[in-house]
This record gives sequence, structure tokens and C-alpha cells, in this order.
Amino acid sequence: MSSEVGSDSGREAMSWGRGQEEESSSGRMVEGIDNDEVLSPAPLKSVPPMSRSPHQLGVSGGTGGRPLGRREMEVESGQRTAPVWKCRFFPSEVNEKQLTDWNRMYTIPDKIEFFVPGPNDRADDLPLGCVALNQAVLAAGLRLPFLRIVRKFLREWGIAPTQLCPNGWRILLGFLILWDQLGFPRPSVGEFNSLYSFKLDRKRSGWWYASVKPRTGGSVVTQTPDSIKNWKQFWFYVRGVRN
Repeated sequence: MSSEVGSDSGREAMSWGRGQEEESSSGRMVEGIDNDEVLSPAPLKSVPPMSRSPHQLGVSGGTGGRPLGRREMEVESGQRTAPVWKCRFFPSEVNEKQLTDWNRMYTIPDKIEFFVPGPNDRADDLPLGCVALNQAVLAAGLRLPFLRIVRKFLREWGIAPTQLCPNGWRILLGFLILWDQLGFPRPSVGEFNSLYSFKLDRKRSGWWYASVKPRTGGSVVTQTPDSIKNWKQFWFYVRGVRN
């Protein structure tokens, strides 16, 4: 049995997918985004992954114990500057019309707001209460608000939404849908990591892709695109809207 992702199929069927994500009568939740997250810096942003081993993070690679997913730039003197993410070289090319179209295309709830970054904004420098997102991720099957389990997995891996390549999203979402369709209880990060690992894209530091682990019999998520071009610059800001 395998799973294909690319639409809303399966999302509503997850018996454990929503949990307490919906707005409560007390008003303490706003469409899956806690009020304290709306009022404080977004918890998911492009920062170096947490100081844990690649094995603990479910990723592979790394040298000298340094954090993964970043590029160190050398100055003429030979001294290293602060780490610089490749996303610093990708200003957003999104416009208002595109956001309006995507809002309708991907059935975004009224309590979720998209807005266009400025010309000097970058995906690793977020306004208060926002996360950055790529259109290609929505095309891969992600719908908003984030399911609690998706947020948990991203935090555990130390990966921001814009850092996971679109096919990585397809694999993660397909895994969750298939797991639920088989009637299993809520999966753990370790159970996902038993099938897949996240690897650093060595050519484009800061982005990660999912790789099938050896001796697993192949990916349970099939028919993902072989290649996705020109998606990194089509990013925008997302935030929850208070009542």
C-alpha cells in the first residue's frame, strides 16, 4: 500500500490529525495557532538546527560537530564571518495577485493571512508572529493551519517550513495519511525516522530533502516529481489573525 500527496485528499480523514487544533470556546486557540505564538516570534524559522547529533535529528551528514544546514563564508583575511544561509540570496518574487490566487486555490481559512515580503526581507528574518512558506509546499499538499503533529515533527528536526524541499513535504504528508489509513495510533518522530532520513542539500546549503533508508523496501510514498525547478524564490509570510 502506498500513498500519493498533492491535494486535500486524506487530510480531513486523519483521526488524530486535528486533536485540539480547532478554535476552542474559550478563544485560547486561533485556527491551530496558539495565541502566545501570534504575539511572540514565530517558533519555526531558519536558524541552525539544534545542537544534537544527526542521528537524534533523523538527518545524516555533518562535519566536526558543527551544526548542519548553513554555509560559512570566508572573508579576505581568512577569518570566518557569521554563518549565512543560502536563503539570504533569494528575495521573494511573490506579488499580491499570486497570493490572492493561492488563497483561493488552496482554500486558506479566513483566520490565516498571507502577505508579501518587502524587497529587503528574507525567509530567515521573520516579522513578529509569522512563518515563511513557499507556494511549492502548498502544491505538495500542505494545508493550513499546520496540524499539531506536523509542527511537532518540524520542531523535533529543527527544520523550518521553507527549509524542507517540496518532495520532502510530499513524503511527510503521505506518510501521515497512510499511517492513519492503516489505523495506527499517532506516529512518533522515531517511527518516521525508521523509514526516512533528512539529508542536507550540499549544493544549496540550508535546504533538506527526505531520503529512503536502506533495507526498508523502498518509499511508501510514490509518484513524487523527479525534479522541481525555480521554487525557492516564491515564498511569502503567513500569520494567524486574532478574533
